[in-house]
Amino acid sequence: RSSDRLDSEAPAEVTWSVVGRCLRHGPCEPVRFSATLPRLSILVPAALYVRAMLGERRGSTRQVLPEGIEDRAPSAELAFHLESIEDTDLNGYELVLYIQAIRRLLAHFQAKAYHAIVELAHTPPCDPDDPPDRTEVPDEFIPDELSAALRLTNKASHMHLDLAFALARLPAVWEALHSGRIDIARTKVICDETVELDDDAAREMADWILGPAPELTTSQIGRR
Repeated sequence: RSSDRLDSEAPAEVTWSVVGRCLRHGPCEPVRFSATLPRLSILVPAALYVRAMLGERRGSTRQVLPEGIEDRAPSAELAFHLESIEDTDLNGYELVLYIQAIRRLLAHFQAKAYHAIVELAHTPPCDPDDPPDRTEVPDEFIPDELSAALRLTNKASHMHLDLAFALARLPAVWEALHSGRIDIARTKVICDETVELDDDAAREMADWILGPAPELTTSQIGRR
């Protein structure tokens, strides 16, 4: 066992020798320290020990969010900026904007995933190098394929398929999810509330609710 790592069985003097070395020479490799529960090890950077011993307050270095992040549509650029941000360096106001931006990006990729599920349902059996052919009728075995690919129960697989095809029927709802205007919870309520309607009536109802939907809770959407 390397002396640069500590666990619940390591002697206390090893702990202090590693911390002391980090104090003298700067950040070093992550180390393990003993938790309150027996034989429980938690991996943490040794730099955290150093910061604590030097009296540096957690979150004392403030990081500034990109300008206008609250209005940015989901994109690769937004994902890049969010990935580079440490939430421990944001104040409370900025954390709200940060979380909202993450949720918009999450909604964007969920929309893409459900669109891909519909595409998958219309693909014939193929090999890795085959062209992207499509079938007119969905594959009856696609629930099984989705279950195997995503490690889902049969019930969960059918729920995802139902939502995917509901979004295909309601393109305006899919676009609202894709743009991050609504999240997946609001999307499910709109789809559930229109499931008994024919296509035209369902789209009309969806268009009517999508206007205020970003400002409403799921309960408020359901009551309308």
